[in-house]
Amino acid sequence: MTTRPTSPTEGNAFDRLLARRIELDWVVVAYVLVFAAAFALRFWDLGARALHHDESIHAKWAWDFAQGSYTHSPVFHGPLLYLVQGFTFIVFTATDYTARISPALFGMAVVAAPFALRRWLGSTGVFAAVTFLAFSPTLVYYSRFLRMDIFLAFLLLVLVAAMWKYLHDGRTRWLIIFAATLALAYSTKEAAFLFVAFLLLYLNGQLALDLTRQPTDESGAGPTWARFFRAAALYPFAWVIAALWPLLREAGARRRLPRAGDLVVLTGTLTLPFLVPFAKPLLEAFSSGPLDFPEICAAASTRDIAALATGFAVACAIAAVAGLLWRPRTWLVAAGVAVFIYLTLVTSLWTNLDGFCTGLWGSIDHWQAQHDYRRGMQPWFYYLMVMPAYEFLPLLLALVGGAWALVKGSPFARFLVLWFLTLFAALSFAGEKMPWLNTHLAVPAALIAAWTIQRAWEHWRAPPLDARALLTIAFALATAALTLVVFVLDWGPPLAVRVTWG
Repeated sequence: MTTRPTSPTEGNAFDRLLARRIELDWVVVAYVLVFAAAFALRFWDLGARALHHDESIHAKWAWDFAQGSYTHSPVFHGPLLYLVQGFTFIVFTATDYTARISPALFGMAVVAAPFALRRWLGSTGVFAAVTFLAFSPTLVYYSRFLRMDIFLAFLLLVLVAAMWKYLHDGRTRWLIIFAATLALAYSTKEAAFLFVAFLLLYLNGQLALDLTRQPTDESGAGPTWARFFRAAALYPFAWVIAALWPLLREAGARRRLPRAGDLVVLTGTLTLPFLVPFAKPLLEAFSSGPLDFPEICAAASTRDIAALATGFAVACAIAAVAGLLWRPRTWLVAAGVAVFIYLTLVTSLWTNLDGFCTGLWGSIDHWQAQHDYRRGMQPWFYYLMVMPAYEFLPLLLALVGGAWALVKGSPFARFLVLWFLTLFAALSFAGEKMPWLNTHLAVPAALIAAWTIQRAWEHWRAPPLDARALLTIAFALATAALTLVVFVLDWGPPLAVRVTWG
């Protein structure tokens, strides 16, 4: 037997490889640990708990979608969950575990979403946001629960990211992404309309502020309060100015509509057809009877169909005129993408044309009527009780940071605070108050808390730590970790409190 001698070059290269120091990026390590924990919290033992009442209905309808027999009904919200979960059943078969895979995946997407907001949250803020979202009791639970709220939470984060990216660089692609995501949100749950209402109010205010600055005050200089009062006076009419901007421009107005105005026009034109049910009393004056869902979608007379068709035709015509006057090519692409996505989903991939009625009319008409029923019979202060119970840490930071943001924060920070406050007020006013709606408060609270940590980190200078201080911190962390292990794994003597997963 012979052996090949090792050349000096090979030996030196191997020695250099062994001698090379492995450098760890501790930020990457921290992210890996957080995402690993988030994954475990969302996917471990998903099938251990029996399906909740709502979960069983959603699982059955998702199975129907997989079998080709699903038809949309707004009673159990939009079709996106059933399409995604139906595909999951096709790939992984149907079990209690696989019934919760799709919300768990969207739960992981929610955890990753803050990366798209890095410019506004900062590096430390993004890590804080990822951590808060990963360990949020509300978000963990509803990532292991077959409901559409975690789907909508992710889509709203995408909407926010696309909006702020467009406000920053003005690229058309963000408008297309915004329009597509808006269609998916409307295809998920009617709570999306509450968020979009807030979005329009905010963008209208931002547009009013921008109009008071351009073009005579491009730098934004001048008396802050004077500009604020001018914007307040302009606020009720800012959206009208945005819609009529091309005509005003021809009459000698400013050369370009502010970017907030672009988003007002796009969001408004894509939402307007969904608002036709609010004109129900007017349309009923021309119909043969009440236009109540579900009867109107099941057995509409020719006169009823004519009344509904007229209402939608007028709304679509107004939206099309405003959109084509604004930016014809951009609007046609954005509206085409949004309409195709929404109608494809609501008609069960074009197999159920009744989805035109159940989606465009039934979604708003049904849930508008539910306001007076007050399902759940919860008091107006319901979320004042639920939020501190489950989201106490981010809520505490958000309360402190929210006040800071309103006084000295960036426009993005103020947006987060207004998002939280507006949704909190809207959900508290709504007749139906349910625990899963806390999802839509936990997300903005976590982002405000993350922004607060970023600003505190920028202003804080850590004192030097001696060996005793480091030993104390290490001991405290080790004790906390051991306590969690004891509770989670149920080691040691019987405990009064048990942790139940699922």
